[in-house]
Amino acid sequence: MNPHPKRLVKLEGTDNFRDLGGYSTEDGKIVKWGKIFRANRMNTLTDNDFREIENIGLKTVFDFRRTDEVQKAPNRLPAYMDIAFHNHPIISGAYGFQAIRRMIDSGGDEMVDGVALMKAANKYYANRAHPQYTALFQLLLSSEVPLVFHCSAGKDRTGFGAAIILIALGVSKETVIADYLLTNYYRKKHNEKILTEVAENIDPELIRPILEVREEYLEVAFGELIKTFGSFEAYFEKALNLDEKNIEQLRNFYLE
Repeated sequence: MNPHPKRLVKLEGTDNFRDLGGYSTEDGKIVKWGKIFRANRMNTLTDNDFREIENIGLKTVFDFRRTDEVQKAPNRLPAYMDIAFHNHPIISGAYGFQAIRRMIDSGGDEMVDGVALMKAANKYYANRAHPQYTALFQLLLSSEVPLVFHCSAGKDRTGFGAAIILIALGVSKETVIADYLLTNYYRKKHNEKILTEVAENIDPELIRPILEVREEYLEVAFGELIKTFGSFEAYFEKALNLDEKNIEQLRNFYLE
């Protein structure tokens, strides 16, 4: 997928702040631009970035990070804007970065299967993180937008969240996966920098699976979801308390 020029919100302090608008649904509608955004942590936003946040008219920030992650890198957003903050931690979310740190500190003596780790995390999102994703959808139903939801890298907890939002809106699975994989495009420079830095201590290819998103990770989440609930529709209703009327409301709000 060649990303739409409006997809990335160009900010100096973060590299993965993206608009979920512009995608076509399977019934021919379009997701509205400027309503739902996904991002990584925003602790290094600049004053210039504040102007862009103002232009967006951001009303709501939904943070999947754990308390220790938030304390270590608190978001820097315009205090003069009336932005509502909601923190609903997904506890399994940052284990990949902890695994990277352990491998580096051990000089490669402690090995972690990065692919297995990321697949396990995605199974967790599909089976165990229902309260957090329910809370996100409730905010979307209350139309507290423009809204941005995020975690640390904006790829795993956030990636699954973006995927199920787009599925709920009627976007094809193929397009959902393509959006998921855009993180690798936008984070390539950041990831290559890390891989170069760790090369002195360990084989960088050991941590590449943790830095990246891969189609197989999201497929594992979807497979787990279907195995448990039988369909996306059943997942939305049984896990996230979204009935047909709620899905219709979401589509009325966010499609054109």
